[in-house]
Amino acid sequence: MKKIIINTIITILIVSLGVLFYEAYNYCKKEVKINRWADDYFFVLTYKDELAFDEVKLEIQAFYFELECGKKYSVEDLKAAYVERNDLFYDYMDTFFQIHYAPRELEYSLSNISLEEWNLFFSSLTQEEKDITKHIYIEEQKMVTDYYGDSRVKLYNLTEAQRLEFHNLYKNPNYVLDDELMETNQPLVGVPIY
Repeated sequence: MKKIIINTIITILIVSLGVLFYEAYNYCKKEVKINRWADDYFFVLTYKDELAFDEVKLEIQAFYFELECGKKYSVEDLKAAYVERNDLFYDYMDTFFQIHYAPRELEYSLSNISLEEWNLFFSSLTQEEKDITKHIYIEEQKMVTDYYGDSRVKLYNLTEAQRLEFHNLYKNPNYVLDDELMETNQPLVGVPIY
């Protein structure tokens, strides 16, 4: 009986140590992966050994996460999170590993709106103008969802002519969309699965 108890305790200890080592290994592996990809995911630029960020790409990525996950990140908070490696840093990285990069078409869509509104590319706008452009994008996305009856149809996946139709509708609520032009064979996907 005593031998069975000792064997049980030894088995429990061995299993517990195995689980502990496995968790520690996975944590270290995750940290290595995060540190290796952090510069890319935060769009870090190095200039004469100074830390800098591609703020436009970082802002578009943050906006994409807001659209797809409902998570709001400000560029300033993300820059601080990169330096401090705080909870926001890890949340952003985990979201990036799940969602991946914002599609280039999102940047094109934002630039199309900004060209219509200010005759400037999105990257050339002031922060206030960028915020207005993002608000317009969200409103136009709601129109896309209403029109197609499916939230998986994304404004940025539509053709430039179709996006312009929705922008015209945004500017003038009495505007009538050209139904023939609005036909799409767009795959009805939100977040791509890799």
